Amino acid sequence: MSTRDSIPRRWFLELGVGAALSFGLGLPFGGERSAFAKNAAGAKTKTPRARACILLYMEGGPSQLDTFDPKPGRPTGGPFKAIETNVKGIRISEHLPMLARQMKRLCLIRSLTSKEGNHDRARHLMHTGYPPQGGVDHPAFGSVVALTRNLRSVPGYVAIGGPGEDAGFLDASYSPFPVLDPTKPTRNLGLAGGVDEGRFDARLELWRTLQADFATDHPGVLASGQRAVGEQAVSLMHSASVAAFSWMAISLSPAERIFRRTCAVY
Repeated sequence: MSTRDSIPRRWFLELGVGAALSFGLGLPFGGERSAFAKNAAGAKTKTPRARACILLYMEGGPSQLDTFDPKPGRPTGGPFKAIETNVKGIRISEHLPMLARQMKRLCLIRSLTSKEGNHDRARHLMHTGYPPQGGVDHPAFGSVVALTRNLRSVPGYVAIGGPGEDAGFLDASYSPFPVLDPTKPTRNLGLAGGVDEGRFDARLELWRTLQADFATDHPGVLASGQRAVGEQAVSLMHSASVAAFSWMAISLSPAERIFRRTCAVY
């Protein structure tokens, strides 16, 4: 129980994750909000404002039996011992002793199941909340976050170490901005060699004219989405936030560089 409010932090995290999953899985959200309102009645709390959502997708990573769900004493258990954490009743692998001491700051979900056996289909399910369906291309969680944040000068959805899942049926402007190698400066965020600001502006004006003509002849979301992506790139080039993509390359420690190379971070 926090001393600053009357809502248990772990309960709040569990409710928040449940609400997020219900949104992604297409479940009714109104009931979740009602439950929160009833449980939080009379509590003087401020609406939290998330600064960012970071999803670490460990494609090909260690099994849950070797990390967060060792299943001690069961025939289906893993080969490693289970150790206590600082949360009563939760035990994790012996190879995560430092994380065990921080478990009170985490919300561990062991109830997530799926009957999807195909890896490609399961990957889509994990990134969108929906299994692949023939007539619908669902957007990734990152695209949904980008839609709600509605950022202009910086990408709302950045995929590090891989292309990431796309925006699905949303506008192309909510697709991920790929940073394939975070240890190197992101390419094409500055002026090309031999091109000054005047020449760049002339090229940009020509591009906009061609895009407008194309959109007139081929109206629709594809043409408008393509132009929106281009305008986003121009805004990022002239934004002070562009320095973040160069800073990323020089600020990583050697251990972090190895970690980024061995897993996809979306």
